[in-house]
Amino acid sequence: ILTIHDLAFDIFPEFSTRKSRWWHQSLRPRALCEGATGIIVPSQSTAQDLEERFGIAREKIHVIPHGVGEEFSSEKNPIDEEVKRLYDLPERFVLFIGDLDPRKNLLALIKAVDVYRRETEDNLHLVIAGKGSLNDSTTQRLNDSIHFLGYVPANHRPSLYRLATTTAFPSVYEGFGFPILESMASGTPVIASHTSSMPE
Repeated sequence: ILTIHDLAFDIFPEFSTRKSRWWHQSLRPRALCEGATGIIVPSQSTAQDLEERFGIAREKIHVIPHGVGEEFSSEKNPIDEEVKRLYDLPERFVLFIGDLDPRKNLLALIKAVDVYRRETEDNLHLVIAGKGSLNDSTTQRLNDSIHFLGYVPANHRPSLYRLATTTAFPSVYEGFGFPILESMASGTPVIASHTSSMPE
């Protein structure tokens, strides 16, 4: 039995590092899929990708969506205020949580929030949390209304979702998209791309 989370490495190789591309090629994913008795995927979107790109028979693919932990709840927790003070968070903000790779489309999000602030005069801030580093074009767009937290421990993430006005997930492609599910479980609405698995 094989688990495939997504085919980002095959569909968008330009978003992968050279090392990542080499690693995926060395695994021979198509051959692994062909040799597996069954394949577990987290979304209908990944199932469809496997059918269309690797020619895997649909009856061999089993969609088992991910779940979400009990810590992601809309009920307020005393740690929420501690997290707010720790990161010096504004009263109202859009939250992005995820790896800071190009596939996540952060530059588009920064531009969108900037346009929204100008056109509405709403003092809505943007909070970015995730591991990795921002590229030069994204760094050039940073200003006082953007808060870059870097990597955030797992026990702080539920509070960040609850404190946020909305979560934004403008990714180009996702096999599932955990932050969407986590945010909704925390009672915070999500603005997400209408592509790949995210509408599910």
